[in-house]
Amino acid sequence: MKRVAIALGVYQSEPGVFWPRPTVRGRRTWRRLTAIKPKAAIHEAFQAIKTKSGKFEDLAQRYLDAGCPNRRLESRHDKFIESERRNIAWLTAYFGNMEPGEIRLANLTEYRTWREGQIQRRKGGTGRVPE
Repeated sequence: MKRVAIALGVYQSEPGVFWPRPTVRGRRTWRRLTAIKPKAAIHEAFQAIKTKSGKFEDLAQRYLDAGCPNRRLESRHDKFIESERRNIAWLTAYFGNMEPGEIRLANLTEYRTWREGQIQRRKGGTGRVPE
């Protein structure tokens, strides 16, 4: 049975049949979803992710592995993916061990302060470079 990826870790084998690809006890496996429409299947799969204890870094890695999809779940071009890798490296350095459901607006303000502290100014004030 051929399965086609429709989202991060969600696959479709035939119309109305969707499968997430979770890791259970260290092994990758398939689970059939009850949803029959793509958006509902994606929502159901991410609800399962939210309930289990996953870390931000795991979710970010899954996003990168899927090719940084856009809203229509289409993969992006290589330059965009490379840019996202740099951005996600900074995000995982700060949020890496947090669960995605724990991140709040207050954390974003703290992240901005932390991120500004990571920037060094070049001599002459011509720009900024990360450490």
